[in-house]
Amino acid sequence: MDWEAYFKDLQKWMAASNVMLTRVPLDSEKYFEWAVSTLDIIYNRYDHELAHRFLYCIMEYQEDMLEKSKGVVR
Repeated sequence: MDWEAYFKDLQKWMAASNVMLTRVPLDSEKYFEWAVSTLDIIYNRYDHELAHRFLYCIMEYQEDMLEKSKGVVR
């Protein structure tokens, strides 16, 4: 597993996510379609369980931020 490449890809994704969020709101379907499709590319690129778990955590965090923006408390 090339962790350096993985985390570089993850950093690029996070930067792209920040750019995307300047263009569309977090609660938009367009953002979540983009997030899921691009995280899936990284998921398929790195066949390692821990790498996949990091991606699940990122998606869960995105969902938490969405709920928080809507005033939902867990």
